[in-house]
Amino acid sequence: MRGNLQQHLVVTANPKHVFTQAGENSVILDLEVGTYYGLNQTGTWIWESLQEGPRTVGQITEALCREYDVESDRVVHDLSSLLREMAAQGLVAINNEETT
Repeated sequence: MRGNLQQHLVVTANPKHVFTQAGENSVILDLEVGTYYGLNQTGTWIWESLQEGPRTVGQITEALCREYDVESDRVVHDLSSLLREMAAQGLVAINNEETT
């Protein structure tokens, strides 16, 4: 198991994917390879937030804690796992750059 992502890292959504919401869940479609990815309510919230522009892991963590009234330790762990999986699938990029 890898450690948690550093809070200063910048997460950017890949703009080449098609997104649709189905109730509280959503689906992201990769048109280049014809693969789709399902997101639960929290994943949907994160994806929609990233559509507004790049966010640091810290910004996402703080917003999730406010939105869902949960402790940051739990959010950091779960968010790190989700973002790593999303990055591995090409849905997001995680960089060591400043947000603009």
